[in-house]
Amino acid sequence: MRTLTILLVTLVVLTALSAAQLRQQSPLQPGRPVPGTEIPVEGVVHWVVNPAFAPRSLEELVKEADVIVDGVVESQLPSRLEDPRQPTSIETDVILEVTNVLKGRSQDLRKLVIAEVGGKFGNVEVVPTQYALLQPGERHILFLNPDRRTIVPSYTGVDGNFIIVGVWSGNFKVESNNSITPSPRVVRSLRNYNGVPADTFVSQILGVLGNSR
Repeated sequence: MRTLTILLVTLVVLTALSAAQLRQQSPLQPGRPVPGTEIPVEGVVHWVVNPAFAPRSLEELVKEADVIVDGVVESQLPSRLEDPRQPTSIETDVILEVTNVLKGRSQDLRKLVIAEVGGKFGNVEVVPTQYALLQPGERHILFLNPDRRTIVPSYTGVDGNFIIVGVWSGNFKVESNNSITPSPRVVRSLRNYNGVPADTFVSQILGVLGNSR
């Protein structure tokens, strides 16, 4: 019985380590085409992205994110291939001008590069089915982690490369009426913030941060 218990504990530890390593080594999961479709040589392919982490609450989201910012998308950069051998491994970077840092060092987080799966490169366009790419002029409250992949391009005049926690879970768009719009794909506890004033949402985030200290 003791041997069995040790084996079970070891399995749980290895499983936890594997999940953590997956999030660290492959922060942007490439995903797959919508079932029943073929990868085209050219044209549009609708893509299902597989998050390595799916938060179940605002508390989990705040804990997982190394950086939380409020900002406006300044520009969208030309799409690129994550893997030159894979014509559908398309990613698109945007530059986010930060207006408020909720978590992280504000002096180090003024302009950030955010990478997302999707975009158009050459004759192939990858369209994610679960979210829309960030667009210039949009305001978002983003929960982020550093993008430490070696394939990520270096850009001048920015303060680092980042990815959104949970792909779409950590992305809350602020509408023109100052209300929050989360992705419809998030869990119910995060969907409940739909329509909440941005200032109220920020206060909720700061409250979670205060309780975690």
